Amino acid sequence: MNTQQLKMKSAPVLPISCLIMGGTQLSRHYYVKGGIFFAIQVCFLLYLSDIVHTLIGLFTLGDVAQIRKGLTVIQGDNSIFMLVEGVIAAIIVGLFATIYTL
Repeated sequence: MNTQQLKMKSAPVLPISCLIMGGTQLSRHYYVKGGIFFAIQVCFLLYLSDIVHTLIGLFTLGDVAQIRKGLTVIQGDNSIFMLVEGVIAAIIVGLFATIYTL
């Protein structure tokens, strides 16, 4: 197969592979690999709002201060937990970006 035939054969697949992770593998009948990539993308998109919120918390490390009203203490944000969760979220985003480029 020459280069021109290969370009024409892969041209319809290009938009699919740009939008759907594993789209090219699915179109070339690699169903397991394409399904795994697609499942990773779906999981990432489902948790995207939580990941964004956690990454914002990584930079702010908490906006809510601890308040004392008499003997009652209203807990504020725990900056250590926010830091750990933010670092984990950053690692997850990095892993997703690495897998997406495969």
